[in-house]
Amino acid sequence: MSSKAEIKLQTLLRMTIAINKNSPSSELIELFAGSLMNHFGILKIIFFSYKDNEWDLRYPKPSSVDLNTFHPYLSLKSEFKPDCNDKLHELGIRHVLPVYHKDTPLGIFFFGWNEPVSESDMEFIKTFSNVLVMAIENKRLAKAEMKRNALNREISLASEIQKKLLPDRFSYEEHLKVCGFYLPFHEVGGDYYDWIPLNKHEYLFCIADVSGKGIPAALLMSNIQACLRSLVGFTHNLKDIIIEINKRIWHSVKGEQYASMFLGKINLRSQQLTTINAGHCFPLMYENGKIRALEKGCTLLGISDEIKNIDVELREYAGELGLLMFTDGLTELISDIENFPKDFCENLLLKYYDNPKELVYHIQQEVFQYSNEHELKDDVAVLSIFVDDLFF
Repeated sequence: MSSKAEIKLQTLLRMTIAINKNSPSSELIELFAGSLMNHFGILKIIFFSYKDNEWDLRYPKPSSVDLNTFHPYLSLKSEFKPDCNDKLHELGIRHVLPVYHKDTPLGIFFFGWNEPVSESDMEFIKTFSNVLVMAIENKRLAKAEMKRNALNREISLASEIQKKLLPDRFSYEEHLKVCGFYLPFHEVGGDYYDWIPLNKHEYLFCIADVSGKGIPAALLMSNIQACLRSLVGFTHNLKDIIIEINKRIWHSVKGEQYASMFLGKINLRSQQLTTINAGHCFPLMYENGKIRALEKGCTLLGISDEIKNIDVELREYAGELGLLMFTDGLTELISDIENFPKDFCENLLLKYYDNPKELVYHIQQEVFQYSNEHELKDDVAVLSIFVDDLFF
């Protein structure tokens, strides 16, 4: 085995050991440059790596390189040998070596020498350059994978926290029954419903939808939930609650996000239902064999710092009363299913107004079936309530 062959083998071995030790990229690059300069007659090395759609000068230090000179050459896809008329030649560059993976650039080398490099040495330099670039790329991918895994763990934790923000106990007695369902578009989302006992005969409930999806929507929704829960400790007046939630949203996001909300309160002693619809898709109410949409209320929350007109609906009920509330993720899903009855929710409420569990179950089945075949476009939340006038 010739002396040069031994040097090549030892050079690759040192690089392999450094890679296996998970040495920093900077150490790998220094090892690469030192080996070529000490044993292969290379006098100048300029190395750029490509990441996040940008070129990054990795060797030597940026202060020693006029970057503007090299930028026009970074788009090269094949080897290039500058002639004597090329500006690179004047700088001592004799060979440009781009490294690609399929159509994606990974790095590019500019080599300079005085004495011509033999063909066999040039082949080794190409191999050595590819080893370095792939090692750096693998480290980048591994680091990105670690970040993704960490983010996924955080999202999973956020998902568990968000689930705990939803009520885990509903009233389900003969004369008062409540049931809810929530499926986020991502692991976390911006839909929300709540059921809050105020005293022995009053309950506050709501369903809401924040603009956007994912973590930003979930963060704002958690703030709304916290705000609502804190406000009921001071007031049960729906108008005051809506005004304060609107202020909180406005001061938090300054109009960059908004929320719709349907807020209600039911008094089992006085048999009164009080509601405000703040820009939410119209909930359905069953009463005396008929269904009507609950529209009265105000504009969306968070689009301005003040709501000028709030229309509160107060209704005294006698007999049986059924409510079905949902977010627009459900209405969008229904409109997307070909030949699906557009009065699906109305028909379900007519049939199961006195059985929220059964009602919510049928909606849940349709949502799950759709999500198995198609990607949901939005979060889906549903809340159903039944009450009659025999509750004492």
